[in-house]
Amino acid sequence: MFYVMRKHYLFFLIIILALFLSMGTSLADYGYTNVSQIPMAVDFSVRVDFDDAGIPHIVTDYPFDKTGATEMNLIYNKGDIQEAVVLQYQYPSGVTTIRQYDSSLYDYAHLGEACQAIRNGDLTLDDLVYINTSRFSEETDWFLVYSSSAKNYIEYSEKTHAQAFNGMGSGGVAKSIYYIANEIDYTRVLVRIENADLVVEHNKAGDITFAYVAQYAPEYAAYDYNQSTGLFDGHPITEFGFDEADLEISALAAVSDRTGTENTHTSVVIAKDPALTAGHRSTTGIVGGLLSGIMIGITLYYLFRRRKNKPEETIRTDESSSAENTSPEEPFESTVKTFYNNH
Repeated sequence: MFYVMRKHYLFFLIIILALFLSMGTSLADYGYTNVSQIPMAVDFSVRVDFDDAGIPHIVTDYPFDKTGATEMNLIYNKGDIQEAVVLQYQYPSGVTTIRQYDSSLYDYAHLGEACQAIRNGDLTLDDLVYINTSRFSEETDWFLVYSSSAKNYIEYSEKTHAQAFNGMGSGGVAKSIYYIANEIDYTRVLVRIENADLVVEHNKAGDITFAYVAQYAPEYAAYDYNQSTGLFDGHPITEFGFDEADLEISALAAVSDRTGTENTHTSVVIAKDPALTAGHRSTTGIVGGLLSGIMIGITLYYLFRRRKNKPEETIRTDESSSAENTSPEEPFESTVKTFYNNH
């Protein structure tokens, strides 16, 4: 009986060790490390038509109702002047308006001239298309940037206290992911207070590559971060009005083999389609789970192989307990719709 109990405890000890060793492989990628993982990054078409009065209208088939987006913004430039005019499509009203304009070129009373400039080709349509939600409060909005030339999405962001597709107020935090050829390239965190910005960039592994503080009052000045000292050109971060924790805000996504507590961040999505709100499970996590199953299977194989040579009463004593502690592994089935699966 003592021999049976000892083997019973050894069985559980081996399984616990196998699970512990597999944790390092399962705690890895998090967030949208690939464009295909972003549920809102679907294919679409867009064009600008003009009515009889010469007023421009954005025409698009982007599925706002499914993704929860409420705006699409197109930028027009004039020579070296960026954002001379911004056309905005508002869902669900379907109305197109001139949301922003450069006051050195146009004024509110003469926006018809801006419409005429768009129609005549005096203004050049920018390569980038901006799609976003518009709570514009302490709640989180999400933002996508699509490149017409690359024919793909190149940026995803989440912001609090957003004020526009390209604006954020004091108290806001913006987290952004930048992509090249669908894959994460680097990330950025922007923390904004009344008179200063803290900008922290991370590589795709989630490690800080550089950071700086831009102070706007009483006069503009920039201070670079020194990782060895933890100071910004000799100044502690608290001297600018930020907290130490602001520098430690994690990146929105990372590809990493570091172990630790997995970041379970869930992106903000308002959608009618349940598939668009399904969580993202990292491939590395799945591999970790498979490795765990393989290790446990090997352990069970050798354990029962040894027990086969033991007296019949020993095998019967252990069979009931081992049957209670083993169960078939359920297959993983992804429900996330991707850019590639849809098109």
